[in-house]
Amino acid sequence: MSRPADSPPAIALLAAGGSRRLGRPKQLLTLGGTTLVRHFARLALQLPAARRLIVIGGGGDEVAHELRDLDLEIIANPDWSSGMGSSVRRLVEALGDHPGPCLFTTIDQPALDLQHLQRLLAAARGHPDKDIASGYHGLAGVPAVLRRPTWLQGRNLDGDTGLRRLLRGPDVGLQVLPAPQLALDVDTPENLHQAIRHGWLDPLPES
Repeated sequence: MSRPADSPPAIALLAAGGSRRLGRPKQLLTLGGTTLVRHFARLALQLPAARRLIVIGGGGDEVAHELRDLDLEIIANPDWSSGMGSSVRRLVEALGDHPGPCLFTTIDQPALDLQHLQRLLAAARGHPDKDIASGYHGLAGVPAVLRRPTWLQGRNLDGDTGLRRLLRGPDVGLQVLPAPQLALDVDTPENLHQAIRHGWLDPLPES
């Protein structure tokens, strides 16, 4: 019987935000003609995993439509407008008795690629006693591979409190993989235009 540390990871995508500051659903921005939510879901499908889950809410039926033919567990969060904490709680509830680690990622870091996700998972296999996070802005953040005792603490998150809080606990053993390009997430129109200039997102269609 395998130990929890040897169990295949789960992968959990946070895609329920309302994009209030951006003014349009970030899930439906495109990269190479593919919406971000679908692009990141496809990345998850290329990684070895026991389960693949995605939580949605903001963006409504259009976001769900982008995932319709993909082999993912889709979790609707009716409380998405209260903040990321509620989405993390939904994912933790859905993970249930999954014995191993979980890779958590958002869908608003357009520079994130498959290679970085693979490095995170490889580091987690090599250091099963540690949580593995991405490093940017001098901080540890997502994407991150969290051990079960760490991700279970997501049951206590609320409001706009995100996963970064779980990486600050006094009992967290943490390894950080530098990824400065992930400092840009698409929260504001300025962020969006920066990402377009870098070629990380498609130009917006002309109205």
